[in-house]
Amino acid sequence: MFERQELYCHNCDVHVQFDLDLSIDGNHVLECPNCGHEHCRVVKGGIITDERWDQRNGPTVQIPTISIT
Repeated sequence: MFERQELYCHNCDVHVQFDLDLSIDGNHVLECPNCGHEHCRVVKGGIITDERWDQRNGPTVQIPTISIT
C-alpha cells in the first residue's frame, strides 16, 4: 500500500510530494525534483519523519518524486 507524503525543500522553497510504500523503513535519500537538493531522512512505516541522518552509512534507497506543489 502506498501513501502520499510531503516534504518541504528549504533549498528552493517548495513542497514536494512522494508516494511511499508504507512497509519501508530506514535511512532514505529524497531528492527534490525542482532543484536536486538531497534530503536524508529516516522513514518509519512508510512515513517521512523529521529525523535526519548526516552520513550515508549502510544501504540507502533513492525514492522517485511524483509531483511538486
